[in-house]
Amino acid sequence: MYLGVDGGGTKTALCLVDEGGRLTAQAQAPSCYYFTEGIDLVGRVLRQGVNEVCEQAGVTAADIRYAFFGIPTYGEVSGDVSALDAIPAEVLGHDWYACDNDMVCGWAGSLGGVDGINVVSGTGSIT
Repeated sequence: MYLGVDGGGTKTALCLVDEGGRLTAQAQAPSCYYFTEGIDLVGRVLRQGVNEVCEQAGVTAADIRYAFFGIPTYGEVSGDVSALDAIPAEVLGHDWYACDNDMVCGWAGSLGGVDGINVVSGTGSIT
């Protein structure tokens, strides 16, 4: 199983895909935008979403071979990066994951990881 997490200012979307890339489960959790409520919000939201998507798929976090966490505002406050990088390990119980800004999810999802233009016009706007 592979986990994709697209955090945003409005919601956090999660999905699990199997080895063949087929969607196994998807869930939605509240926003993990932490500037207003503090960095602890990220862990609470990710834990809720990961628990829900794993329950739907009938798996545990230990079954996730790799995960990507797109976190809103990731990298915008350099002092927060190490704390944000550590949160998924607490949620998953392993370190088979990467974190980056949620705009990476939009770019990778809309363009398949190749060059192009991705415009985000949601709670925040990025081009």
